Amino acid sequence: MRTSILAASALLALGLASVACRVEERSGPDPFDVADEEAELAALDIGADEPIADEDELGIPDEGAEDAPLDEYGEPILDASGEVLDNPIPADDGEDGDDGDEYGDDGDDGDEAAEDGGDEDGSDLGTRSLRPAIAPGTIPKGEKRIRIGAKTWRCRQKTKRSCVCKGSPLNCQLPSEQPGRNRYIPPGQVGPIERRGGDKMASIDAIGRWEIANDTPIYDGTGHRRGQPVRGACYEWAGASGAKTKKIDGKTCVKINFGQRKTMKVDGESAKRAYVYAFSVSIAGKLPASSWIPLSKVVRRSELSKMPTVKTPSRSNLSSTSYVVKSAKDWGQSQASFSSAKLPSWAQAKVARGNDSSKRALDYLLRDGNVINLAFHTPGVGGAAADTLFVADDALAFKRARSTADVPTLVRVPVFHRTKKSMIFAYGSIGGRFGWLPLAAFKKGTVRGSVRSKDSCLGRPDGLHCSELAPWSGYFCEGGTVAGGLQCGALTQRCQGLAPNGQSLVCVE
Repeated sequence: MRTSILAASALLALGLASVACRVEERSGPDPFDVADEEAELAALDIGADEPIADEDELGIPDEGAEDAPLDEYGEPILDASGEVLDNPIPADDGEDGDDGDEYGDDGDDGDEAAEDGGDEDGSDLGTRSLRPAIAPGTIPKGEKRIRIGAKTWRCRQKTKRSCVCKGSPLNCQLPSEQPGRNRYIPPGQVGPIERRGGDKMASIDAIGRWEIANDTPIYDGTGHRRGQPVRGACYEWAGASGAKTKKIDGKTCVKINFGQRKTMKVDGESAKRAYVYAFSVSIAGKLPASSWIPLSKVVRRSELSKMPTVKTPSRSNLSSTSYVVKSAKDWGQSQASFSSAKLPSWAQAKVARGNDSSKRALDYLLRDGNVINLAFHTPGVGGAAADTLFVADDALAFKRARSTADVPTLVRVPVFHRTKKSMIFAYGSIGGRFGWLPLAAFKKGTVRGSVRSKDSCLGRPDGLHCSELAPWSGYFCEGGTVAGGLQCGALTQRCQGLAPNGQSLVCVE
């Protein structure tokens, strides 16, 4: 039964009253620059009626205070000692076990179907989110925007292992029962990793990999070919006991993000196939990459097929403002020579404590290779990618979900930098797949052309063509479709054409 308007208003008033008290109890300086945040929000047409939540209780960011308690696997222990709320979003919301082809065959972002309709259990989440996010007159005097603070919810899926959401019921840990949390380990290796002792995180990193065929290609989330072959080291136990491992020569292995699987049609293929998300690999042993590989290329694919599929839930309360993901041009660079090292100094700063402290702000902005990661959750909750996509000038739309008091979609995370103290992440969709992007990664604007059309074979003769999206690579056209590709030896090199041997590219710095 749907909550009555009167009851909903009463609940909202109670919630806002508690939030107002929390704001009034805050003492000392803000751990973030309110003026800078409000300017960034205003530039994106995000009004004061949309509240901001915190990923965790924020103190003054301090480069020397990045330590956090870790478990035996090196994972940060998220504090769930206070009140943990029931997640208001059904576990199966937006999860049907099959991604479909969100991007369509023509590169259109085609996400309307995923964003229509309410919740399957008949709850009123979709309808409630259409009312004003914060009722007029309820913002405390002197406050421009309600601060939700740091709340904790249970994950939507039931797990034996602790699983929480921080700042928003949409910002959840991956509901994995395995050690390692963000990745899916071959089930047969979980027991040995537990029993052999030693540095368990190191054991997971080495043994928790999946062998793939040596000719495996990698694609972005729209089915664009990024390169071939994928390269990654394989390891095995060095003895019958103990935690020591040794490298296996001649084989290729990858790490797989837990629950990240999709079905799509890629360049050079006539049918949709299943893909899983591989991370921390390289293309031809030269270009770092994380993205989608064919499930069919995994040696023990029947075992990997048992991995649960975990999707981020869809939202229907989208902003009326149009946004596009920022390209190299928006960062004052060219697509041909973009380097994340040239981003502002704060982009090099850390955005998570503990074992996540290696995560930097630039990991969530435009990355080397002109790609962007749509995050499954914010950095301090795990920072894993839900998708990776090529970016070109005004070519990739981001549809932002409006933030409400019951389901915040704006979450603040700390930035350990002397001038920029925080970064706000927004929840929304790219091509129908939902996830988190920092406000700094997108701008107001409309799509002027499809990313997928940039390296198309339509109307082009058979043979090799240098890539527009990835200028250090080239692709072969055959009968109007992409049939293969080659790469230069480094991201700084540029394709000039096919070498006389027909097996490599002519590349220049």
